[in-house]
Amino acid sequence: GIFVLRQNYPNPSNSQTQITFDLYNTATIQLTIYATNGGLVKSLINGETRDEGSYQVQWDGTNDKGNFLSSGVYFYKLKVGNFIETKSMILQK
Repeated sequence: GIFVLRQNYPNPSNSQTQITFDLYNTATIQLTIYATNGGLVKSLINGETRDEGSYQVQWDGTNDKGNFLSSGVYFYKLKVGNFIETKSMILQK
């Protein structure tokens, strides 16, 4: 594989959670968060090039407008080139 996307921690989270992934090549990546209806709620990394290595990205439970989201299940998606992996997480207020 060209990357590994790990389960966020803590999960469930009430405000801050950490998303960790490992890249095995330099690549252009996107890391985004979606609601269960498929709507994009937050772009954490949008088309940035990152070198090979391990990365941790914090998410504070807000959307792109800075508003706190309601409790529920959300999905985080890592896109590396043409490869995509999605995992679920729980936000509890």
